[in-house]
Amino acid sequence: MTNPELLQKFFDAENARDWIAFRGYLHPQVMWFLHTEMTHMPVAGREEYMDRILSGYRTSDATFTCERMEVSASGNRIVAFLRNSAGGRSVDIFDFEDGLIRWEYEYLLD
Repeated sequence: MTNPELLQKFFDAENARDWIAFRGYLHPQVMWFLHTEMTHMPVAGREEYMDRILSGYRTSDATFTCERMEVSASGNRIVAFLRNSAGGRSVDIFDFEDGLIRWEYEYLLD
């Protein structure tokens, strides 16, 4: 399976709230950097990543779609343009290592 296919399955698992599958796409030492215009928050490791995601979805039933993906020549870096069901947008950059998401840089646009 290619990294773009893995990333789409990761998104599908998030929308389905299939947290077991979702967690399986994350590298144990995943780093997620969440950027708004006012804050920049690093999240380190699979467990902290899952804690942050689960706490965010406790009060949200939002889903999202990937409007477009741009893939590097190696296939190990993907830029995804996302829109959630409330209209919010983000640009996310994913780097893969050993077939898992190792780095994510998320920039919220709305």
